[in-house]
Amino acid sequence: IVLILCMLIALAVVPLVTVHADDFDTITKQLEDTKRDLELSVSATQTNEAELNRMRTRIQDIRTAVDVLGAQVAEKKQAVAIGDATIAKRQKLLSSQMASHYKLIHSQTKLTLIDFLTESLQDISQAQKQQQTVVEQNQNLIMQLALRVKNTEEAQLELESQQLRLASFKTELDRQSAFLAGEITNAKQYQNVLTQKIAELSSRQKSIIDARSAQFTASANNDDLSDDERASSAFDPGFRPAYAFFSIGAY
Repeated sequence: IVLILCMLIALAVVPLVTVHADDFDTITKQLEDTKRDLELSVSATQTNEAELNRMRTRIQDIRTAVDVLGAQVAEKKQAVAIGDATIAKRQKLLSSQMASHYKLIHSQTKLTLIDFLTESLQDISQAQKQQQTVVEQNQNLIMQLALRVKNTEEAQLELESQQLRLASFKTELDRQSAFLAGEITNAKQYQNVLTQKIAELSSRQKSIIDARSAQFTASANNDDLSDDERASSAFDPGFRPAYAFFSIGAY
């Protein structure tokens, strides 16, 4: 009967021990899961930081390219302005020359016989040719200048188009980099939370281990500390042969 009673007492203690063991296992699992989450978060953050650095480098390159294009556009605009001014001057000169040329031709149609006798026809013809040559030269020069200005304007428009495309691309990269930087900040804050949780779980785990070690040491060194005299090694059950059952609890 005493033997059965001891076994029942031992069985009654088991659920209490199991609760402590379950606590330890739960904390251990939480600690492992939290460490794994931290490792994954750190790894992902490192990848994001590398991508953010690449994006920032590209943004800086684009900013430099946009500045270069801006300088080129300004140069083209200045060239166009100079070309337009030159064409205006040439056109004014050409108008004056053509007016003089037509005036000369018109005056020659009214030459009298005396004029022909006093002025060589060859000289008149030579003057007309020279004036016509000057007019044609100015016309050709104006056409060349106009073509050059047209090409410059087209180059300016293309540069401006490139500048707008790069500026738009830079704006999108700025948006993406800002979002990524925010994600990295949030991830690091999350990692700080995980680190604190790991410290707390590790402390709780250590407390359980220390408590279990202390109880085991106390039970091994002084089993008379038990409140139940039947748990003492000096207890006599009153029958022979006698058997003793010992249970070592664990957290």
